[in-house]
Amino acid sequence: MKIIPYLVVIISCKYNYHEVKERVILSDYNIKERMIQEVHNHFHQSNLNDMAIQSIRHKKQEGFLFGELTLLHHEMFGGTSSAIGQAAAAVELLILSFDLFDDLQDDDSFGTPWSTWDTALTLNLALGLLQLSSKIMHEIQFPNDGWKYFDRLNLMSINGQHGDILNSIETEEQYLHITAQKAGSLVAMASLIGTSLATEQYHDIVENYCIQLGIAEQIKNDLNDILSVEKSDWFLRKKSLPILYLFDNNIESDILYYYKETVSFDELQTKKELVKEILFDSGSMMYAQVILRKHQLAALDQLHSLPIDNMYKEKLTHLFKTN
Repeated sequence: MKIIPYLVVIISCKYNYHEVKERVILSDYNIKERMIQEVHNHFHQSNLNDMAIQSIRHKKQEGFLFGELTLLHHEMFGGTSSAIGQAAAAVELLILSFDLFDDLQDDDSFGTPWSTWDTALTLNLALGLLQLSSKIMHEIQFPNDGWKYFDRLNLMSINGQHGDILNSIETEEQYLHITAQKAGSLVAMASLIGTSLATEQYHDIVENYCIQLGIAEQIKNDLNDILSVEKSDWFLRKKSLPILYLFDNNIESDILYYYKETVSFDELQTKKELVKEILFDSGSMMYAQVILRKHQLAALDQLHSLPIDNMYKEKLTHLFKTN
């Protein structure tokens, strides 16, 4: 399961669209250029350097959304740190490394530059990006040891990823726990890096609502994937919320038979429309959407408790499409 790649940067329509769009593109551009500069400074092996830059340019097509969270939280708490751009670049280098690791683990990297590379070289690049992001972050002078968020929450995400790979989820509680670790921790990490460079306050609130938002976004991602039977989540028999619902309610169907391994993956491929019908008619998709909305509302409740300008609350609301 890819870590929440479907966030779309949408800023509130009450602001001048062209001015806001220019700001977002400019900050994306700056993050990309800072990432490339760090690669040039530290990746002296020419092939490694070239692979890293290709990966960064590909990543920009998707957008530097975690770096945007770092910048936005720094801005919304009145931050003035000259290191914020460097921090956002480090965050995105980390996320890129995790993207590479995730694709190697799931064998699901179609359409990316690294899908054509030797696995050993891609693995080495991922390790290099991971180490580079850590080096940059630990060189930043945080006023309150903010770099500790980087270490703690990244380790939490790795624990969640390991749980996902084990593929031993049997309950909603287990799914939400692993999702909070895998996805929520990274949203929290990116946001807290920006927050901690701006203020020593509100860190607990930011962490709490970011983990809730991360859970909601991962559920969105999983719901998107489950509607495409070609996705690796199907091949690997991953149990997202709709599948758990079918099991909990013992809804006999080709999907349940597939997960019980009495229907093959090839057979399932011939029943794509039937699979969608089962997911919607059984109520499993609606169930998952209710859980998704529950976590969105929990996040919004925390967000609205902050004494910050409503402009930033609206930006975050639109960023995660929670309205």
